[in-house]
Amino acid sequence: MPTEKANSLFSDFSEFYHFTRDMSSDQRQLIYSSLPRREQNELDQSCLMGGWSDVYIRDQLNRFLEQFEIKYGLDMLYLRVRVLSGKSVYMPTEAWRYLAEYLSEYSPRHTTYITGGIEPHVCDVNKEVVLLLKKTEKVSRKR
Repeated sequence: MPTEKANSLFSDFSEFYHFTRDMSSDQRQLIYSSLPRREQNELDQSCLMGGWSDVYIRDQLNRFLEQFEIKYGLDMLYLRVRVLSGKSVYMPTEAWRYLAEYLSEYSPRHTTYITGGIEPHVCDVNKEVVLLLKKTEKVSRKR
């Protein structure tokens, strides 16, 4: 007796993302994990074929940046623009380490919009502060 193919909850990754984009990564993962293996595979295929993986990663990074700004009061996109326009920017070493550790989990092609072109230097006067400079600039060290 032939069985009829069961309808999928989501027609493709676009629809899945539409309904889950406002959820946390954990909530989204819970929904994905609760789907039958066949539907998970279909969503994976749709995600890859539609180029959704980059959108999904960018969304995760943007959510992280929002939390980073709440936690440290620092808008990294604004700070990057300032650094790339030639201004020196100081930030707490703890904040920079937290940011760098989180971003290390991602490919540089996904994180360039956050830290691309920035070079951190521990401040000689205050080790609790990192000086962010444009990568082409050299820091003069007094001996």
